[in-house]
Amino acid sequence: MSLNVAVVALDVETIDTLCAEIQRLGLEALTLGSVREALEANVCAIFAEWWEGERLPALLGGLKAAAARPEPIPVVVLVPEGRVMAAARARASGATDVLFCPPEPGEVRAELEDLRKTKDDYGTVDRETFQFVVQQNLVGESPAFRECVRELRLAAAADANVLLIGETGTGKEMFAKSIHHLSRRCGNPYVAVNCASLSANLLESELFGHGKGAFTDAKTARVGRFEAVGAGTLLLDEIGDIEIPLQVKLLRAIEERSFQRVGQNEVVPFHARLICATSVDLGRAVEEKKFRRDLLSRINQFRITLPALRERRMDIPHLVRHFLRKHSRGRQLVLSRSALEILESYDFPMNVRQLENSLIEGLARSGSGSVILPKHLPAEITTLKATAPPAVRIPDGERSPSPAEIMIPQSPALSCPGLVIRVPQDMPYDKAREFVQMEVDKAYLTDLLNKHGGNRSKTAEAARIDRKTLKDRLEAFQDPPEGATDAE
Repeated sequence: MSLNVAVVALDVETIDTLCAEIQRLGLEALTLGSVREALEANVCAIFAEWWEGERLPALLGGLKAAAARPEPIPVVVLVPEGRVMAAARARASGATDVLFCPPEPGEVRAELEDLRKTKDDYGTVDRETFQFVVQQNLVGESPAFRECVRELRLAAAADANVLLIGETGTGKEMFAKSIHHLSRRCGNPYVAVNCASLSANLLESELFGHGKGAFTDAKTARVGRFEAVGAGTLLLDEIGDIEIPLQVKLLRAIEERSFQRVGQNEVVPFHARLICATSVDLGRAVEEKKFRRDLLSRINQFRITLPALRERRMDIPHLVRHFLRKHSRGRQLVLSRSALEILESYDFPMNVRQLENSLIEGLARSGSGSVILPKHLPAEITTLKATAPPAVRIPDGERSPSPAEIMIPQSPALSCPGLVIRVPQDMPYDKAREFVQMEVDKAYLTDLLNKHGGNRSKTAEAARIDRKTLKDRLEAFQDPPEGATDAE
């Protein structure tokens, strides 16, 4: 690992504080002019000061470039004190962490020590095993997805209860399995229970087991999943669908690390590690009295939020290659460019699972052919209007070569006559797409929010997204639209 740490800042006091702490730990401090310059210098970490105005796009682009590397370079951004929205935007762009200026020496020291710890700590497995498990099960190169993989690595090394949040089909169970296989419990059973598929009475028996005669059809005793999993890992999938009475019993089992079988008084110990997954907004469920707040606090010891596929479209080509290899059975198959563009523009409400099923159908419909064409894809993908960002074009006429300008023509969704986005020419294509997506989101959501008087609930409903996604989008902007509220 490189022993160089870059400092990208203008404030002399900040530079002195950072360099002193870096050198105190035996590392070399390099004072550089930009994050991209630091990436070219092959440093192990970067401390970057938050900049406004013309330098901000370059900073955000550098953050995304650092996070998108095969071996991401951690970047700690130093923002002015009290600039919470700036901190949120830095994190959304790929910052590893955010400190407020002036940073305390102890904070800088802790960041560097944490870097050393996490750089080489792969839990109970070696680096090669970790990379093998990830490559086999978790496909994606987007910054949002890579951040989830980094958190998975930390979760696997710990033993805290994990809560996986994400829409249906985002890969929550695959993440749960990977956490188990990379943890110290990998030699013990992995057991998954779909809580949405059973009634409350059946689910209680499924989880805790029952004694003979506990109910009408209980002719023999049965061991529940809490007991059968032993010291392994138990996944409670769609935990948000469990009814309140059973939530009380589940909470007691988690708190006391023991439970009773249905119809018996014997106390049975619970030794497993618990992972819960849900597509339900549990915060909202708590507000609506559909989920217990104390249970949420117990299962939410380590939270990982998985992005929807529409939020990481740059991963679609990688996923396509992965699924074609998985399902082609040795056939030499490719997806046509036109078919790929259709997939990249589709929103996939069922996420990765729907993409995989679409390719399976494409394989079947292509017969013995070697190319999957648009006509081979499912009808709902090729006939419904895609909800990706509006098509863009480069305006005609002579332009200054310094930035590329992308104009989005007037749209009913936008109140402005035309949105002009300036994209630095040295920005890679995939980063330029993300940059443009951010600006389109800002224009679209700001206009929609204004139409609904700043009401976020109504705005989310009109945009056909959940309130958390809207909140995350708004926080990614430097300043929230004026007057935004969470009122119903």
